Amino acid sequence: MTMRKYRKEPFAVVAALVLLAGPLTAQESAARPGEGSDPASSFAPSNSVVFGGFERAGTPGTPFALPASSVLLSGLAQPRVLRIPANPPADGDLGDEDIEDLGDDDQEVSQNVDAWGVARNPGLATTLVILSNIAANVVNEYVIQGDISQINPDSWWHNIKQGFSWDDNQFRTNFLSHPFQGSVYYNSARANGFNYWESLPFTALGSFTWECCGETHLMSINDFGNTTLGGAMLGEMFYRLSSTILDNEATGSERAWREVGAGIFNPGRGTTRLITGRAFEQGTNPTDPLDYRGSGVFNTFNFGFRMVGEGESLDFSRDEAHLFIEMDLTYGNLFNMERNKPFDFFTLTMQLNFRDKKALGLIQGRGTLHNFDLGRSETRQQLFSIAHYFDFIDNNAYEFGGQSVGFIYLSNWIRSPRTRIVVSADIHAMLMGGINTEYSEFAEIPGVRERDREYDFGSGFGSWLQFRVVRDGYQIVDLDYRVNWLHTLNGTNVGGQDTDHIIQQATVRLGWPLGTSWGVAAEGSVFLRNSYYEEPEFEDIRQRNPELKIFGSWTLGSRTAR
Repeated sequence: MTMRKYRKEPFAVVAALVLLAGPLTAQESAARPGEGSDPASSFAPSNSVVFGGFERAGTPGTPFALPASSVLLSGLAQPRVLRIPANPPADGDLGDEDIEDLGDDDQEVSQNVDAWGVARNPGLATTLVILSNIAANVVNEYVIQGDISQINPDSWWHNIKQGFSWDDNQFRTNFLSHPFQGSVYYNSARANGFNYWESLPFTALGSFTWECCGETHLMSINDFGNTTLGGAMLGEMFYRLSSTILDNEATGSERAWREVGAGIFNPGRGTTRLITGRAFEQGTNPTDPLDYRGSGVFNTFNFGFRMVGEGESLDFSRDEAHLFIEMDLTYGNLFNMERNKPFDFFTLTMQLNFRDKKALGLIQGRGTLHNFDLGRSETRQQLFSIAHYFDFIDNNAYEFGGQSVGFIYLSNWIRSPRTRIVVSADIHAMLMGGINTEYSEFAEIPGVRERDREYDFGSGFGSWLQFRVVRDGYQIVDLDYRVNWLHTLNGTNVGGQDTDHIIQQATVRLGWPLGTSWGVAAEGSVFLRNSYYEEPEFEDIRQRNPELKIFGSWTLGSRTAR
């Protein structure tokens, strides 16, 4: 149990810093010379804008590092399958040939040097992965004083012989803390010259060596999956965000704050730059702005009240309304992508709930791995994307999380200069998922039980559909439906009996802009879980939780100016 405190708390601290610190750079769109970047021309929320308006003295148009006292607060945001563009891109900005001809390694100086001029260094990357596990074990043993950190060669061999099993950690530990831990492994390689795909084996190496040799607890297959897949997802997003902060040409206090800020977002990269001395060396930045500042970082904040019911409908005499804050961050410009590297476009959404069981109630991410332009005309654009998904939802009503790979189709109809209709649909495979259930305390878990688990592990498939009407850069209608089927791999499938969960969420949102930066909206949603148990002693469960949100929106700039 105490070991789980380690896994949860140190990485939760890092998570809090990342989630609440926001980018240290207020940046203009980093489009190529002569080209504009419209944040609305991405899957960004319709009221998203780029961090802008600040320039370094003597260098017009260059991103400027804010001092520590001006660190931007990144509030939190609601889940969405895609971030829908607020304004249509110019016709003919990108054709099929423009995407297809751009390879994953086109911008690298050579096969062994990345865009930042860093040569591949497998020795240092592996050393940093192992050192991070040693540091974690030392903290657990001497600071937290965990009871399963007394490792030795006998414990290593015992774990390897026993093989993988399942654990009974808290939901937050398995679906949030472990992915953050994996992001450190990932960036130990990413910051040492390796690309997205090449960094994945190092993430798996870090996870495996921790499971077999970092603790005496038996190895957990759920930890390995969440750490590797979730670590790559969060790790690449943190790498891209830290790149928007770093500036190899900066000096003095500005350079110091940039290195500190990037290190907060990306501890693995920050450690590498300190060890190698790159944090102190003045040099050149990547020649391609997409490796340096991306094609724009856009943000929006929502704040208001939410009420969650415990039955078929909301009971205003019993259910209480509490404050919430949302942030929705979009990196890149999907409709006008100039190349096709993994995570040239991604979204990161977060939600902070007050007077809930935990303040941090939601983190969701979507990152494209490859994109296809299916054609465009004056009134319509069509895209197809392969994407990596990250889901973590943890509140008083329910728990849901997992790692998925999906296929997304989106069509954008331009109805008038001020109005468009966007329809999107996806099919995704959830490789490792979790859902709350009533009978998980009966889960078959080898070794010493630390607690009664309240959720099932499973895998399965799902779909996410969305219809949105956008006017003047603000979504005025949003209809959203998601369904997932999870087949239980460990939990209520005791004695080999099958268990299946059908999870649905439907959302209706109506909003209206108030000027160029503000807006108001009301949103109603319902979460529905139907759990079917083959075990005759378990009664099938139907869980329903309606939710109502009333909130205001604030954008960092003008929705219609770009």
